[in-house]
Amino acid sequence: MVEAKDHEADGADQRDTSLAKREAGLAARLETVERILDAAKERDIEADARDQVSVERDHAADLKAFTSPDGSHAYGVDLPARRHAAMDRRDAKGDRTSAADDRAALAEGPDDLEEPEKDGGDKKRAQEHSP
Repeated sequence: MVEAKDHEADGADQRDTSLAKREAGLAARLETVERILDAAKERDIEADARDQVSVERDHAADLKAFTSPDGSHAYGVDLPARRHAAMDRRDAKGDRTSAADDRAALAEGPDDLEEPEKDGGDKKRAQEHSP
């Protein structure tokens, strides 16, 4: 009878240990998921800000070109500003793509879960899109 109680106690200890390990694993995964989502959200915010600046830059160039009273402000003069605006939009798209990839990886399971990169995934995207 004492032996049965010892066996039950060992089984309970094993269940408690197993449960503690599972809860610790879930807590670690939840923490990682939160960091990934926070990083993705931050990249989205940066992309929105970059888009807004590029729209303002493009709009300012349009206004100069089309509202010049004497027509002295030619359209081609603002091409560098327009080019920079387009590059900002391209970079914003890359940030959004990276953020979306991170969110998609969360749905794929714990084996594919990686910490967000400090640089917003720019190195990884450059490798994926290089010829």
